[in-house]
Amino acid sequence: MTKFLLEKIIKNSAPMLQPYLKFADAAAVLYALSVCESSGGTDRVPRYEKSYAPLGTNYKNEQPERYKVWGALSAISYSSFQIMYCTACEQGFDSAPYLRSPLELQNDEVAIFYVIEFIKNRVVAKGGSRVEDIPDSYNTGNFKDQIFNQDYTKKFMANYNSLQKNADYITT
Repeated sequence: MTKFLLEKIIKNSAPMLQPYLKFADAAAVLYALSVCESSGGTDRVPRYEKSYAPLGTNYKNEQPERYKVWGALSAISYSSFQIMYCTACEQGFDSAPYLRSPLELQNDEVAIFYVIEFIKNRVVAKGGSRVEDIPDSYNTGNFKDQIFNQDYTKKFMANYNSLQKNADYITT
């Protein structure tokens, strides 16, 4: 994935999110997430998340069924946004019997849609009104819980604020 292609995907997709984010710049949010998750697409290797495998703390609800169908592929985060297969499924990527391969999420053009749905459903729809609510939810699943990754949020905010100061951060 080239930086230019990721920027193009973000630029083309941000308008789907912007109407929901009265408090943030959607393109800057998406780009800052990609920087936190994959150094802006340069380190977009799928990552195995053992907490989503059998005996893991997030191996609950539908994950055992997903694991039966896809094995370890269902416990991996994908794309420049490192979205989990189960998170994408919760946002409409697939439903039982899990016919869409998790590997489709390696494509940023596919993954970004479910990242946008996540922000709409897990941040905006639940009352999120601060930019900081986005990385908190994205990293821990819910900005209203007691789990807060300060380092992740600081990294996100530094990138977001830097992008805000540089009006041409997304090439045209």
